[in-house]
Amino acid sequence: MGARHRQELELVPIEPRARGTRSGAGGALATPLPYRPQRECDAERTRAQTVEASALRQRRRPPDPAEDRLSSAASEWLAALPQPVRPVALAARFPRIANRICALWRRPVRLDAYFDDLLIDRRGDRQGFPLAVAKELNALKDYYRTDVFPVQRSIWDEQYMTSARTR
Repeated sequence: MGARHRQELELVPIEPRARGTRSGAGGALATPLPYRPQRECDAERTRAQTVEASALRQRRRPPDPAEDRLSSAASEWLAALPQPVRPVALAARFPRIANRICALWRRPVRLDAYFDDLLIDRRGDRQGFPLAVAKELNALKDYYRTDVFPVQRSIWDEQYMTSARTR
């Protein structure tokens, strides 16, 4: 059979027949679903993603004009950071993110989660940061996890790291 005429069938369980019928032990029967071309599935998926994005936009709070400026607390925080990890491009292009990082600076669990939200695209449709900003965020996260709030390691972590290096 040619690739053009091939139909992919999906088996779906049907309610078992009543006892004493031909199906025997009451096992589920299967029937094929009708064939749907890939472009129909893609179009349906695109419509669902558009509806989801629209719902997300409606749930967002309206932008606050104060977030478009770097707060005085964030300015002081930036000045206190060492020069190599100071996120200048981030503060210039995305002051609301710099303000948020400053507000979470003494909350390691929440700031780690915020860094992950910024740096990992879980939705699959994010544009991403400019390279300079992404580098600054990565450097700041590394500095935070090594110097400000170091990650606590156990003896088992050290054993694992040692055995991984010797392999």
